[in-house]
Amino acid sequence: MRTLLVFFLFFSCSVLAEPKIDKEGWLPFVLNNGAVFIEVEIGQETVMALIDSGAEFNGINKSYVERHKDKLNYGSRITVQGVFGEEEVATVTGLATKLFGYEFKLVDLIPVQMQDPVLLLGQPFLSNFIVQFDYPNQKIRLLPHSAVDMKKVANVELKKSRGRNLPVIKVDIAKDQGVWLTLDTGNTGGLVVSRQLAEEQQWLTQFPVVKHGASGVTGSGDVESFQIPYLKVGPYELEDVVVTVPAEGQKMNISDKTSRTTAGVQKGIHAKGLLGYDVLKHFVLTLDTKNWRAHIAAP
Repeated sequence: MRTLLVFFLFFSCSVLAEPKIDKEGWLPFVLNNGAVFIEVEIGQETVMALIDSGAEFNGINKSYVERHKDKLNYGSRITVQGVFGEEEVATVTGLATKLFGYEFKLVDLIPVQMQDPVLLLGQPFLSNFIVQFDYPNQKIRLLPHSAVDMKKVANVELKKSRGRNLPVIKVDIAKDQGVWLTLDTGNTGGLVVSRQLAEEQQWLTQFPVVKHGASGVTGSGDVESFQIPYLKVGPYELEDVVVTVPAEGQKMNISDKTSRTTAGVQKGIHAKGLLGYDVLKHFVLTLDTKNWRAHIAAP
């Protein structure tokens, strides 16, 4: 059995007709509680896929695997870590899929618990491209890395997470007080941070707190949410941003952990939480997770 946090995508390059893609390469997406969904084809069936920059793997819905278990090909067993725990699963491999006008063969798909999407496309998919998310107009496109000089246009600080293959972005939670967070398009809230950070900032005593439940790919748990008055992302300043923290005693995997398969000193930036839809919804996000660069713009 392997314990891995990063998996790779292999695909063919045959181009298919895709009438929903416009002449500039934009594909409409559906926002489901802030998460980005696109239509894809598996065989003759049209299903939904979640685009998740906060996932180190590509995934497949457990219920889909159960329904088609006799028709799927399986790979090695791995351990997957989610926000609320971890579990051991067998990967699905060689799944023929049509998306963005191309035919792909997805490998090392990890079965995960999801309500709506059949596929989860994470960093092994996204790192092959520069990906643009136009949140206000609900559309997405893939560009080759040669199409944009990201070193020149980047206007936010983006780095690789320590010990993880995930993008972390620097934001200011107060004037000149920066914090690094995982840039997570699969996070349907605003900021998700540790309870310790919230207590250090005295947020839990300063602002009204609402208790509720939340779920991830490996389970669910209790959380508390509130609003902070200020957040700066790149050149933009926002007000009344929603922040979520684990309830007292609740364990959540929202900060970096060292990979069990990697020895020695870990390189990268330590993330103290997640940044998601409630912040990203204002912007066009251009994301390059091969070279760890990003640009945001308010249309």
